[in-house]
Amino acid sequence: MIDSRADHGARAELDRKSRAAQRLFEHVGTLLESDLYVRLWTGAVIPLGAAAPGPVGISIASPNALSSLIRRPTLGTLLELLIHGAIDIEGGS
Repeated sequence: MIDSRADHGARAELDRKSRAAQRLFEHVGTLLESDLYVRLWTGAVIPLGAAAPGPVGISIASPNALSSLIRRPTLGTLLELLIHGAIDIEGGS
């Protein structure tokens, strides 16, 4: 029974983080008005503008990757996340 509660708690925490990330990127989209998109670790796609998402986007593999980028928004952090596959660029050529 304890494991079931722990699993439920972990899922609730992931749901909370994904909803917060979705709200964050929806707000960023109102400011950017681009045709880029963000794909969250849940598979949810958030356009970064009012138009339909274009062919290029950013995939974020986990809440920890997003947290790292928010806590330390540097080129070094971005490159480290890209190298380790925590963030990926989708589409484009």
